[in-house]
Amino acid sequence: MVSCDAIKPNEITILAIFPAVWSFGDLRMCGSVHGYVEKTGFVPCDIRVTNSLIDAYAKCGCIRSALKFFTEVSNERKNLVSWTTMISAFAMHGMGKEAINLSS
Repeated sequence: MVSCDAIKPNEITILAIFPAVWSFGDLRMCGSVHGYVEKTGFVPCDIRVTNSLIDAYAKCGCIRSALKFFTEVSNERKNLVSWTTMISAFAMHGMGKEAINLSS
């Protein structure tokens, strides 16, 4: 029998959690998942998890946390999804000017 302690989520499991987090709109849950992915090393190593975390913060209504986390990611690590996620986050919150000024 396998111990529960021996079972560790991988990046696919983590990515599957994010839609549940933002569908509830629970910022505390988002923060908990954020803490877990940082503690376990998924962030900043896996850009897919990083992008999902930015999206989750935005969809939970915390554009400030989404932007803070986005700016902490180095430009070398950001990909098209990173930029699209942050621009969409601004759009979702009616912040068109901020979206346009994002790259400057």
